[in-house]
Amino acid sequence: MKLTISIPDNALSDVEEYCRIEGIDFEARIQREVDRFVNNAIEQMEQRREIKDDIGAIAKAFEQAMTGVE
Repeated sequence: MKLTISIPDNALSDVEEYCRIEGIDFEARIQREVDRFVNNAIEQMEQRREIKDDIGAIAKAFEQAMTGVE
């Protein structure tokens, strides 16, 4: 996937100057931030799926306990 970011024209020169002064590779920094966000999203969604599966298993066990059916 390709992403497009927007930096307001009036901020672009400040961002470029800041990166130059601090020795920051702007594109690499943005990529690291995106990677961190994506990894967090993947982890959160895995946890949500596990919770959903666990709730489903608990609900099934409860239903079986209430009806006496296995």
